[in-house]
Amino acid sequence: MLWIVRLADEAKAEMSVFPRDHQSMIYRGLKRMEENPFYGNLRLLKGKEWKGVYRRTIGRYRISFTPLYNERIAQVVSIRLKTEKTYR
Repeated sequence: MLWIVRLADEAKAEMSVFPRDHQSMIYRGLKRMEENPFYGNLRLLKGKEWKGVYRRTIGRYRISFTPLYNERIAQVVSIRLKTEKTYR
């Protein structure tokens, strides 16, 4: 059974400023998440504000998402270029 990948408004806004070729790469990665959002370079984030949020890597970008297991939805909360300040 496939997962639904939903982008929060903030994630959509962050995505809109990336170059088109980078957007295409990210969309392909998000499409692969529909099969299994837990494969690849994945880590559960630490800290109270990140409880239940996973981080996965697509190229130089960090996708933060919250899985809703019962509905099989991966709610993408942010898409950011990796820097020292990505999670601050």
